[in-house]
Amino acid sequence: MESLTRRDFLKKGSLAGLAGAASFFAGDGCASAQQLPEGREQMLRIPRRQGRGNQPVNPKFPNIGGYVTLLADLHQHTVFSDGDLRPGARVEEAKREGLDVICLSDHVEVRPFKADIANMDLGRAYELALPKATASDILLIPGLEITRSEPYAKHLNALFLKDFNALITEKFEDAVRAAAKQEAFIFWNHPAWGQKEPKATWYPQMDEFLKEGMLHGFEVVNGFEGDARDYQPDVMDWCQKHRVTMLGNSDAHKATAYLTDWSAGEHRPMTLVFARDRSVEAVREALFAGRTAIYYYLPGERDLLIGDEKWLLPIFNRCFNYTPKQTGVGPNEVIFENDLPFTLELKTLNTSGIKLPEKLQIPHGSSTFAVETLGGPIRVEAEVLNFHIGKERRMNIELSV
Repeated sequence: MESLTRRDFLKKGSLAGLAGAASFFAGDGCASAQQLPEGREQMLRIPRRQGRGNQPVNPKFPNIGGYVTLLADLHQHTVFSDGDLRPGARVEEAKREGLDVICLSDHVEVRPFKADIANMDLGRAYELALPKATASDILLIPGLEITRSEPYAKHLNALFLKDFNALITEKFEDAVRAAAKQEAFIFWNHPAWGQKEPKATWYPQMDEFLKEGMLHGFEVVNGFEGDARDYQPDVMDWCQKHRVTMLGNSDAHKATAYLTDWSAGEHRPMTLVFARDRSVEAVREALFAGRTAIYYYLPGERDLLIGDEKWLLPIFNRCFNYTPKQTGVGPNEVIFENDLPFTLELKTLNTSGIKLPEKLQIPHGSSTFAVETLGGPIRVEAEVLNFHIGKERRMNIELSV
């Protein structure tokens, strides 16, 4: 029996859905379940990995600069497009995993389960999820994914929609403009998707959308299966060059429990949104203002924080502290306090007054390291290896006592 990843399933399923796009616009409906590739049953039976933990990571990040730090996943799918879960189940997942904000960005055009679900109105998933989200203190953003055929640049999420069905248009550009007329926040999904090499590709069409003020962000991180396309440092540079918002989302189609090894500390990608308060309107304002960072677990390696230094440095300063136990020359101990929900990885660059190893791994909580103090003021310059502030750029910090 063939074993397919979610990416293979989505790609084949999406192509099947897109093949039926003409009939969708003609009023005959989206791609039906019968239009999926052969072996649909095998594709839906992706076995759970071994060694799963029972409880997900519930990360906590500090509020910074007078803003509330909210954890968001703004790209995921339900049975109202090609996802496996009902809308309410996505809300329950989000609550269990410590999220504050979600968007159920079902595809406009790719809807293979239409034959199995009576009400396929584009806004129905949002309507069903909203009461549960309100009861669960989850901020639910109304949105959709515009998903057309090649090139893969034609996958855009539109958030804060008022009229979902206005995005049903014959031309891709008209769908984007219909979202823009609603003052939607529009971002480009997975710029590396569908490429022969695991590298993002720039399309001239993005220049046009940027020039018209209709494109407001790019996904730097998409997905969490360990594919080399998940994290694209090049896209981070594009965000900084064009001054658009950085986003990291799961693009979950299956249940996240099937995709995440909680026992190993894995978690879905999340966008940290620095909002004025805990409200949908405040999230909207923060996204348009570019106040975001990305929390990503690089499978098999480490947790990363990705974003502009102006947001990452305050987080570090709020979460990290170190204190020598005693003054003077000779053997000493230094207490490191790390309130981040993951291990910090520091590379020592320069020191004075103290001897430190070249690399330090400081887990969440309090840790004590034996060192030698040399006398005089203590000063340490270090590179935070898992704080990415640009392509091949890590955040540097300076500590002194």
